[in-house]
Amino acid sequence: MLDAKEQNRRRRIEAEANRFAAALLMPVPRLRSVLASRRPSLTEIVRLADEFDVSKEAMARSYVEAHREAVAVILCRLGRIVRIYRNERHFPWIVPSVGGPIPPGSIGHSFGLEPGKFSEIEECDADTWLSECDVRRVEILTEQLLAQRGGFAMLLLHAEVSDKDEDGDERGALYALP
Repeated sequence: MLDAKEQNRRRRIEAEANRFAAALLMPVPRLRSVLASRRPSLTEIVRLADEFDVSKEAMARSYVEAHREAVAVILCRLGRIVRIYRNERHFPWIVPSVGGPIPPGSIGHSFGLEPGKFSEIEECDADTWLSECDVRRVEILTEQLLAQRGGFAMLLLHAEVSDKDEDGDERGALYALP
């Protein structure tokens, strides 16, 4: 039985090892070179996972960090959010939290796809996933779902974020792309 401090330390070490392995197996410059002209999609994440010989989840995490678009990937199981990957510089804050249910307005709320099947990319209401202040900044929010075995699903969110605030002024660098 490990105490909380030791468990925390081991989690940090494991997270650091995972980041190192991802940088080694999926270097950002190489990943960005294959993403340069592609619209975000789960089919692309699955294809890249095969190409780089990594798991879909590992690729999803790297894809979100490397993509120049505002994308997030949400892993779900049996209608509940298991993990959320979003690039903090690009993608607004996601309101539903880990452990909570998939919001009713999402295509992931009541998906009926067979494992291995992708949904179409569909537009959704931004307030399904985002806070009120972020909803005003997002012009279009789309979702795509990949059903997986065992009640798991992967959900891709893509936000087209406005570069102007409510008054029409240029926004700061919060969601600025490099």
